[in-house]
Amino acid sequence: MLEWMFGDFSWLQIAIMAIGAVIIGINKTAIPALGALVVVMFTQFFDPATASAAVLPLLCVGDLLAVIWYRRAANWKFVLNLLPWALVGLLLGMIVVRCISSTNVLGIVIGAIILGVQLLSLTKGKMQEKIDAWRGSMGMAAVFGILAGFTTQVANAAGPVMAIYLVLMKFSKEEYIGSAAWYFLILNWLKLPLFALDGRLTLDVLKIVPGMVIFLVIGAAIGILLLKNISQKNFTRIIQVLTCLCALRLLWMSISKML
Repeated sequence: MLEWMFGDFSWLQIAIMAIGAVIIGINKTAIPALGALVVVMFTQFFDPATASAAVLPLLCVGDLLAVIWYRRAANWKFVLNLLPWALVGLLLGMIVVRCISSTNVLGIVIGAIILGVQLLSLTKGKMQEKIDAWRGSMGMAAVFGILAGFTTQVANAAGPVMAIYLVLMKFSKEEYIGSAAWYFLILNWLKLPLFALDGRLTLDVLKIVPGMVIFLVIGAAIGILLLKNISQKNFTRIIQVLTCLCALRLLWMSISKML
């Protein structure tokens, strides 16, 4: 059974998958920005194609767990405003993946975008007033929806983008997690056939999912407990810090590989 699920993966790679599954569970039920950490982890221990594809089905199962628990906390206006623009971003991502062969260039672009958008959540004074006026508008939904769709299709890295957007929207932590849960459930499950068309998602990758479900559930349970004990202020700070760290890590990895 283990051989059927994990094939030629080494025990170290299986252990990394299990750790990644736990982190994804926590990511989906408590700290959204953690998802980018799993992407970085997988790129260290798997070839680029496998690393990109293996994360997606784990995210899809994690989304299901999050929706089951937080299904009533979602802000559906937010979800429905973003989804059409996210689909535009997905299509742009498909085109870019086929036109740009260097994943390092994409990493630099995505990291720079995430850091640039993060600055919006840290602004004060008149700039903050402008953002307050922009909050909830169709223009804001368009910008962040396209960015999220693009980054999720290219590198499964929409978590930091959406984390910043949800911070700017000033949702409560429960509404934040519930909205993100439904949004990513729809978006990630739509990505499955797109990844298959790109040749990134194969049967060998899908076979690992049954063996990782228990670790996803453990992570989700840890996340639910964490969210109950984190204050709203600390919740926001944790997301902002992790978002910056993930973006800087992505930039450093991409630039170092090009030098």
